[in-house]
Amino acid sequence: MSSNSDQKFVTYGPGGSIKRPILNEGDEGWRPTFTSIPVISFKGMHGSTQERRALAKEVRAAATDVGFFYARDCGIPDELINSTFATMRDFFALPTEEKMKASWNLSPACRGYEPFAESKVALNTDLDLRESFCLGDDFLDAEQNFQGAVPKGAKPQNVWPETFPELRTAMYAWYHAVEPFRRGLLRILALALDLDESAFEDSYKFPIFGMRALHYPPQPVEDENLGLGAHTDASSFTLVAQEPGGGPALEVLNLNGHWVSAPPIDGALFTCNTGDFLEQVSNGQFVSTVHRVSNKTGQRRYSLPFFLAPDHTVNVAPIPALVGPEGPQFPTTNVGEHYVRRILSSRQFHPSAVFLKERNIPVQEWRYDWMQGQLPVSA
Repeated sequence: MSSNSDQKFVTYGPGGSIKRPILNEGDEGWRPTFTSIPVISFKGMHGSTQERRALAKEVRAAATDVGFFYARDCGIPDELINSTFATMRDFFALPTEEKMKASWNLSPACRGYEPFAESKVALNTDLDLRESFCLGDDFLDAEQNFQGAVPKGAKPQNVWPETFPELRTAMYAWYHAVEPFRRGLLRILALALDLDESAFEDSYKFPIFGMRALHYPPQPVEDENLGLGAHTDASSFTLVAQEPGGGPALEVLNLNGHWVSAPPIDGALFTCNTGDFLEQVSNGQFVSTVHRVSNKTGQRRYSLPFFLAPDHTVNVAPIPALVGPEGPQFPTTNVGEHYVRRILSSRQFHPSAVFLKERNIPVQEWRYDWMQGQLPVSA
């Protein structure tokens, strides 16, 4: 049994403020927890009521006990998967100066190309060892078919490489392929909480989403830096497509402080996790699990996560039907405000983050419409 003097911890959260003891069976405080990630077939997602409820039961167990699961039978063809990753590899192979023509610095919402070591999701670590290309919800991108009134003064949030138009084509082909699955999963998650299947739909009319094409270079085994630091997701759920045939890099933290590997597996397109917002609305029934990326495979790693959150105007709070006698375990949170604070806090070199820091504007006052290019004072 470990003594207090030699106890080891995993740290995460803002400034490493959260510590989880690393425990082995027999240690004080050890508890049963997951040691692998469950695999779920989604063939029944659009099936009979009985099939959908059976699927929801599996999803509930995974979202409650682990916060992660693999998704098989998602309805996305292999040809699209392979061509999407091929386009990503071609883009990241371009010279840096070419990629920087679509720099995230040109977007008020931190969209576009992000070079190596420009951000850190875990604020207690060194900068993340990755490069990425991000797109997300944008009133002005025709491919998203926004039907409402565009906010006055809104600027384009997505930035695209003019000399490599294949990337925009590939990313939106993926977006349109993922949309039916994410809509179906949202309904299954409602069923998993014993709610009506449509319970969440009014909160996702034009939801915040992020698609991030990621390239992690191989790291020496002795390198203690991370491709992506330990964190939870500021999303409702995340669907991570890991390149088929890739090695282990994604790791999930269990209750005893041990990292559980979540490598790509044959036949399971998505590695899915429930995020902060579903943990809140479920009053903690679903868990938002800490995870990280450490690429010690000796290979380049490519992945494509799809993050989904409610509309930016939605206030997230525990659903009353899911609150027991102990009362709500989470405060009410505005989605847009939470999103902008998480994004800009982890991207300290972005012009919007620099702008706010130079003017000493408190984080608690940051607003979502600033992500649309409407910063409070002229630069």
